[in-house]
Amino acid sequence: MTFAQLQAFVAVIESGSFTTASEVPGITQSAVSHALASLETELVRQKDEREVVAGRRAERKRLTLIHSSLRVLEGVKNNSRSGCLRLHLQL
Repeated sequence: MTFAQLQAFVAVIESGSFTTASEVPGITQSAVSHALASLETELVRQKDEREVVAGRRAERKRLTLIHSSLRVLEGVKNNSRSGCLRLHLQL
């Protein structure tokens, strides 16, 4: 995020519109539009990157749970004893 993007964002919030924000000395309506468009693109990219990381983390946890379940089922299948089975999975 650049200072110009932040300045344009604050100007629009404070004034309530792109047109009024561009009345601030040194800021044109085109500059306001451009700054907010690039800020939006940057923020969406960051959000998408976080979602990808979160998706990878969830996939690793899912695979760990599947592998743990398979090991438990194999252990139960190979064990002829009866009793209580306790599981503790840390996700």
